[in-house]
Amino acid sequence: FSGGISLPRGARNLKALRRLGEVDISGGNTLKEIKSLTRLTKLKVRGINKKNCNEFCSTLEVLHGLESLAVSAFNRGGLLSCLDDVSSPPNNLRSLGLCGNLVKLPAWIMGLRNLVKVSLESTRLLDSDGTMQFLGNLPYLAILELWIGTFDVEGLHLDFLPQAFPSLVALKLTRAQRCTDDGGEINVKSVQFKEGAAPKLEMLCFVDFGDGTINAGLFSGLASLPSLKKFELSNSSFEGKEAFVEDVRGQLAQNPNRPALIKW
Repeated sequence: FSGGISLPRGARNLKALRRLGEVDISGGNTLKEIKSLTRLTKLKVRGINKKNCNEFCSTLEVLHGLESLAVSAFNRGGLLSCLDDVSSPPNNLRSLGLCGNLVKLPAWIMGLRNLVKVSLESTRLLDSDGTMQFLGNLPYLAILELWIGTFDVEGLHLDFLPQAFPSLVALKLTRAQRCTDDGGEINVKSVQFKEGAAPKLEMLCFVDFGDGTINAGLFSGLASLPSLKKFELSNSSFEGKEAFVEDVRGQLAQNPNRPALIKW
């Protein structure tokens, strides 16, 4: 949650610069400087807002070689409508990270068929089923991170459907997938892997630093993941979660690969 760096004067002259971040674009001529760095392959910014979002969108349209993009906004509106006006996104984009209130994914993201990694946090997406269907259809998506507040859905169920996520290798998700206005959290109700889903998934990381119990049965279908090698479970305390841990252990024991259960 640092504020990011400010670009030094004359940064536009660094024509061979390939990687830049994390830059605060909230003031000055920062975006004009970035727009001149046409050889950038990796860009990480924060400070997008209603005043600079149009210029930021036009900046993305000239960075044709961009392969990795991370955008964060912690103001009241977050990223809401700030990314909607990108008419020609970088075709080679392979990694995309979004942090901040979105409600729905911008339409242009649907055309990024070369994405290998997607990371979402505090995006408060309202259409969980539609989002999972879209992500599941990305042919090369290998890493998916669904951090706290990715969805804002009551009674959230994450379903990995048959033939979905064909290239997914690593999945990281948190139990707290909805943020309430008073700062509270609402937890995901279930994570289900249907037969034939995520056939290449090797590592599943589940993070829960909240208090209270986790009911057995939160995860289902772990035994049907043919490539699973390990299930990483990160908790501040395992007290009251013994039944959940044993349920996961039992499913992993039924998986022919005998995946390891690693508790942090």
